[in-house]
Amino acid sequence: MTYHIHEPSTTSTIVSIIASALSMAGWWTCCNCDQMNNPALTSGRCTVCSHSKCCDCKAT
Repeated sequence: MTYHIHEPSTTSTIVSIIASALSMAGWWTCCNCDQMNNPALTSGRCTVCSHSKCCDCKAT
């Protein structure tokens, strides 16, 4: 009987890292309250203070 040890491949690790980075794409931090905001949920307004995203808000 032959046994094989399966270790995560470098390719799958790289894909996981890229997928994690892409999932944060477009997120921004409100300059008014420092809340991180998901663009899919915010419609351009902060979910905490309702501040409209402006040039002083930071890309995350």
